[in-house]
Formats: sequence, structure tokens, C-alpha cells
Amino acid sequence: MFEYKGLKIRFCKDVYEPDDDTFLLLENINAKKTDTVLEIGIGTGIVSLFLAKIAGHVTGVDINPTAVRLAGKNAELNSITNVKIFKSDLFEKIRGKFDLIVFNLPYVPTEEKTGEPIAAAWDGGADGRKVTDRFLKQAIAHIKDGGRIVVVDSSLGKHKKTIDFLEKNGFRAKILAEKRLFFETLLVIEGKHINRDN
Repeated sequence: MFEYKGLKIRFCKDVYEPDDDTFLLLENINAKKTDTVLEIGIGTGIVSLFLAKIAGHVTGVDINPTAVRLAGKNAELNSITNVKIFKSDLFEKIRGKFDLIVFNLPYVPTEEKTGEPIAAAWDGGADGRKVTDRFLKQAIAHIKDGGRIVVVDSSLGKHKKTIDFLEKNGFRAKILAEKRLFFETLLVIEGKHINRDN
């Protein structure tokens, strides 16, 4: 078991464990009490549960059913009840709009599928953009006016394309944080919808 800022988190071999990208996101994300939050790719649940301590309600989804079960158990372990967790391929089962949408993108360029559910946490396809581009196109239909999309991206996944997409689709994009590793640079990118500034 792992503890982070009062949260107790259990792990499982079939679910992506919190790493540099997770902690960079956690250290640079914020929410308001009135926010409705959606996290795509909930994994262990650490980000959703962290945000649930701040925001009014959090929805967390994952394509990996083992992650959904683990995140649910971690919510129970921490007695957090204002989070709804279920299986969904990106926005497949999502209805409505949110103040904040969060996703630690699977940005690693990969040539071959492993067939293992955990691979969905990092498999970005041949160019690292397979999931990112799908996510961005769908996310803009689920964000409220003045809302924010916050993602973890990487130099491996051509992060400048993420920024360009946001800026061309009604968002003010900025890099909230970055961390250089020996083979990549991790970035937390925020896109704020600019039809209405709160």
C-alpha cells in the first residue's frame, strides 16, 4: 500500500502504478469546490480521489475493468463517496459536460500490441497520438464554457500537436509544468475554454 497526502492507495499488477507523470499531474492540478470533474484513464484512482477531496463531484472511467475495480476499492478504503467510477472507452458512456476533464495520456509510440489490458495506460500507437487525437476531438464536446482540459503529454507524443489542437478549437493553452527525464520531457498542458472566463 502507498500513501499520498493522506490518501491510501492499493496497487495491482494489471493496473498502471503512479509514476513521474502521475505525480507531476497531482502537483500541478487544482479544482474548485463547485467543479464537476471527469478523469479519463482512472488507473488506481489516485488522481480522481485526490480531486474528490476538493471538488463537488468526480467521475472516473477506464477502459481496463481491473482498474475500475481497483479504483473503486481505493475509494472505499479512503471513505470517499463523491466519486462515480465505471468502465468506458474514453467518452463512450459519458453524458453531459464538465468543468474539468483530466487525462494522463497514453503517449508512448508502440509498434506492436501486447494484448494486456495494462498496455492501454501507455500505448499511443505508431506515432504516440492514437488515443490523444481521439480524446481531444471528443473532449471538446464535453467541456462547459470556461471549463478546462488538463492532460499529461510528452515530447514522445508530439505534445505541440496537443497545444495546436486546443488553440484551434476555442481554448487558451498553456504548459503548467514540465519535467525532463533522460529519454523524454513530460508536460502538464491546460486548455481553458475561452468563450467565458470565470
